[in-house]
Amino acid sequence: MVNGHIVYCGVESVPPDAVPENVVRLLGIEAAGAIGNGLYGVDIKNSNSDACVIEVNDNPSIESGEDDCYPEVFTRIVNHLIPV
Repeated sequence: MVNGHIVYCGVESVPPDAVPENVVRLLGIEAAGAIGNGLYGVDIKNSNSDACVIEVNDNPSIESGEDDCYPEVFTRIVNHLIPV
């Protein structure tokens, strides 16, 4: 269990330079763009170099290491909500 949730598989946040461009562009951006213009979490499964979108979350949690790999994530969110 992680944070009170049953975990069925490993979850790993990776730094931006470790994510292939096609995964970011085709899966992440296009999947979120199909929903709308906002803050979304896109869960992607990568198995044997075959990536696919599992789900798009319109209320994403940012607690699984994203702040370690993307230390500016909270600053970028707040700056978007309250422009300087």
